[in-house]
Parts: sequence; structure tokens; C-alpha cells
Amino acid sequence: TGQVTFDIQEGAEVQVGGNFLVGQYERPLFDQDITVTVGGTLSIDSKVLMGDFYDGSGLDSSDLLLDVTTGTVLANAIEFAPNGDLAAFLEPFFMNSMHVRVGDDALIQVRGNKKPAVDQQILDGFYFTDSTEGTLQVTYDEGLDLTTVRVASSSGPDCDFNGDTFCDIDDLNLMLAEGPIAGG
Repeated sequence: TGQVTFDIQEGAEVQVGGNFLVGQYERPLFDQDITVTVGGTLSIDSKVLMGDFYDGSGLDSSDLLLDVTTGTVLANAIEFAPNGDLAAFLEPFFMNSMHVRVGDDALIQVRGNKKPAVDQQILDGFYFTDSTEGTLQVTYDEGLDLTTVRVASSSGPDCDFNGDTFCDIDDLNLMLAEGPIAGG
């Protein structure tokens, strides 16, 4: 049992040449809380990997949190299991939580067009915000080839489900993913 904490304070810059790995290597992860707090800049040439080893047995009350408060994270992917096997970790049986919290002034950038996957991860509760200022917005910039996650003002029209202040196909997809409308 234990806790692992990694804190990048505001103004600090950390550049990782390969994977950013926090957790145990080649051993199961039991009863271990891992928190990475990013208030500065964390730039990774490859992936963020937290709690990297999974052998098929249950994890007992582990909490893994990537907490991007006022900082910026740039990576190829953010994964909380080998090969991004998030579904196995989110099974209720395992009684754990693995999340990415996005603060009001935070910015997460993932290389490539990962917008559909990130939209689904938001629906699954993997990315979340406790902001009172807005909701999570996911955009893809083809010119920069970056998918961006940030908190955006939730002052858009009623049909704006993703907080980008527009009503478009992304909002329709989010609405349909919520399931049937009551009374409809």
C-alpha cells in the first residue's frame, strides 16, 4: 500500500523524451493512490501512462488522478492501463477510480485527431471538470494536428452539449449517446 504524488508547480516545465510513467513496473498495483498534479507545463514525446501494470486480478481501492489545474499537458495519449485498457479498470468490481480532472485554466493537447475517443471518454467520466465556469470542450485543429481539451464557457444555446457555443454534429452525437429522451 502507499501513495505516489508528482507535482509540477505553476511556472515549472517538464520535458519527457519518451513515456511519462507513474506507477509500478512489472508488478501488480494494489492499494496505491497515484496523483499527478500539473500546474505548469508537462510535454511528453510519447504517452502518459499511470498505473502501468495490470495482470487481470482486481485492484483494491486504487485512485489514480491526473489533475491538470492551471497547467498544460501535451502527449500522444493519456492512458491509465497497458494499451489503454481503460474498460477493464472501470469495471465496478474493481472499486477504483481513474480520472483526468481539467481545471478552469488547464489545457490538454493530444497529438492527432483523437476527438471522437476523447468525447467518449468524457461521457464515460474519464475526463471531467468540477468547474463552475463552464463545461469540457474538445476541439481538433487539423493544421496543428492536435486534439484539445479545455473548460469552455457554458453560455451557448440549449443544443450546445459540448460547450463550444455552436450547435453541430458533435452536439447531436453527444445527445444521441445519452439515450432516449424522457417522454419522447
